[in-house]
Amino acid sequence: MSVDPDHPAKGLRGRQVAVLLLLGALCWAGAVGMIRFGGGVHLFDGTWMTAVTFLVTLLGSYAVVWACLWAARLDEADALVAGALVSAAALMLHGVTLTWAPDLYGHDPDVVRLGSAWLLWGVGAALGMAWLRTRGARGEKA
Repeated sequence: MSVDPDHPAKGLRGRQVAVLLLLGALCWAGAVGMIRFGGGVHLFDGTWMTAVTFLVTLLGSYAVVWACLWAARLDEADALVAGALVSAAALMLHGVTLTWAPDLYGHDPDVVRLGSAWLLWGVGAALGMAWLRTRGARGEKA
């Protein structure tokens, strides 16, 4: 959604917003599973596996943006708005969970810390991917 007169904002319908917020909750739930069970297979122990997990997340962020556009039936020009809503839902759930129910992520504080860093990285990667998709839809070069 832009203020550029060549690309006017069209706004999202209520159903689209609901779909995107639900996708944010589902992404967060998937991240909970990754953090909780990924520690047991060394995804969040600070070694090379953690680095691989972060890199693979870049591919996953592309898939998340694609799923958002498809599920909410949005154009690529709306990718950044979609990414922002999904990210807001996931990050708010993450904040509440870290504050009041951190054991949901696991019992090892190092795994929870590194897993939380990975979740933040994933949100940033998805927002970056959404920004690139929006720019591409407008014919702008990244």
